[in-house]
Amino acid sequence: MKPKSISLLLMMLFTLSSCQAMCNNDVYDPGEECDGIDFNDATCQSRGFDDGPLLCDDNCMIDDSHCTKCGNGVCEDVCPACVPERACRIKCKVENCSADCRIIASCVDSDGNDPSTKGTVTITYHSGEVKKVTDQCRFAHSYNPHMVTEYICNDSAVGGFSQIEIDCRDTNPDSSCYGTETDEYGNLLPLGYCQEDNNKLFGICEPLVRSSGVDVEQAFRIEGELGVKRHREWINLCQVLSDPFTPMPYYKSLIDDIISNAELQGIEIMGMEDGNYCGWLSGSDNIYVLPDRGTPEYGQFLIKWEQSWETLAITFPKIKYWEVINEPIIMGIKYVPLDTKIKMFCDMLFYAKRGIKSGNPQAKVVMGGLFKTSKLRSIYECISKEGSFADCGTYSDSTDPDDYFDIAAWHPYLWNEGPTITNFVNPNIAIHNVMMEYGDEQKPVFITEYGFNDEYIGSQELIAQYLESTYSLTSEYLPFVETFFWFKLYEEVGASDPEKFGIIYGHTTENPFEWKTAAFKYQEMSQS
Repeated sequence: MKPKSISLLLMMLFTLSSCQAMCNNDVYDPGEECDGIDFNDATCQSRGFDDGPLLCDDNCMIDDSHCTKCGNGVCEDVCPACVPERACRIKCKVENCSADCRIIASCVDSDGNDPSTKGTVTITYHSGEVKKVTDQCRFAHSYNPHMVTEYICNDSAVGGFSQIEIDCRDTNPDSSCYGTETDEYGNLLPLGYCQEDNNKLFGICEPLVRSSGVDVEQAFRIEGELGVKRHREWINLCQVLSDPFTPMPYYKSLIDDIISNAELQGIEIMGMEDGNYCGWLSGSDNIYVLPDRGTPEYGQFLIKWEQSWETLAITFPKIKYWEVINEPIIMGIKYVPLDTKIKMFCDMLFYAKRGIKSGNPQAKVVMGGLFKTSKLRSIYECISKEGSFADCGTYSDSTDPDDYFDIAAWHPYLWNEGPTITNFVNPNIAIHNVMMEYGDEQKPVFITEYGFNDEYIGSQELIAQYLESTYSLTSEYLPFVETFFWFKLYEEVGASDPEKFGIIYGHTTENPFEWKTAAFKYQEMSQS
């Protein structure tokens, strides 16, 4: 072959491999139909359908199987969720499907009226507090610790979910959200879903454990003024423990102080492991390197991993939520192929949950927040041992997602764009639809990280507007989201981008503890 021809062939091969390598980077590139949640402005409507979300497969091709087309009189087409092989939550009849492809929730009120009448009901919470409620509760297929004893539809709908007014009486944290009635396929029909004054929607992130010079009492006093309900705290195994069984006294004291100050403000702590692995845990001096999956060393790592989580859960029993590996696909697990990352993440979820539940049966395990949200389907495929993930059973033979996590989590960052129905609501619904496909829709969702950088946006007033839109859209259209953790509390002086995300000026800035415009908006939203 002539040298020129060889050069041309090599150039073509290089170009092809480069294009292939860009798939699954969550950014649309030429030659792709989509990437992650970036569909290059394509929608179900632009592809000839009437409604529904687009999905993007692992080959960066658009999957429009969840798009809907209305008006043909066939229930399975009008209401795609009504299929026998899925856990159908309402009888699949055409009369139960609205013209815009929404499932109509058939409810009766306490007087037996069908359709129900609008009114105000009483909610009694476990604290004994009694409230009259008219608009704080919604119908949704989601776990809720309040046992619903009576509910009244108000005949309106938001985001496809019929709003209802509910009479709830708290029984215990393990109360079933299902009643005794079944649909025509034998599935239990769910009761309503109740939210207590926005419940725990307003969360915030701040790594107090690894920050120096921060006044913990002051931080939580500010969070209390903001109206924060849950605080996401960085608690790394290798920072807090000296071996799988021994907490370091300094960090135990510090975290105990964080917990007690949070309690004073009525704030719950969620601990989060950031994915740093020290020598006693991984056997490597590189904090980002884990033993090769399939080796004896990897099996030993998983044993130490489980023991370490059990120690954390025992040491800090007041922490009821543990997030296992922040952004595992891009940050928490490095230097291995994508499929291997997913397999290792599922292994680590399984062993972490086993350790946490052994140390504290009341604690909940939160799936490490996914930055590459398109990989949620791959995680379910791994848990189910499907296709290329058949060998996911090497270290855990369970195919039940409940053995891996109690709460799903992801990070739907928008970076330079304000949230809208198109770029925020629809992609999050599409992600949640994956949970529904695998029968996991009863689990709540935590958005464990999301925010805007001052330097990227260039306007604090605009960030405040984005914050308001984010929480409003979440509250109105995403009822499966239980807590939305804003990133983050403090801005500090530093070279890294995360330092510019705070809504309060930190102690190292020129205006320590001054509130930004977004902080006032957060307070307004949390207390409205």
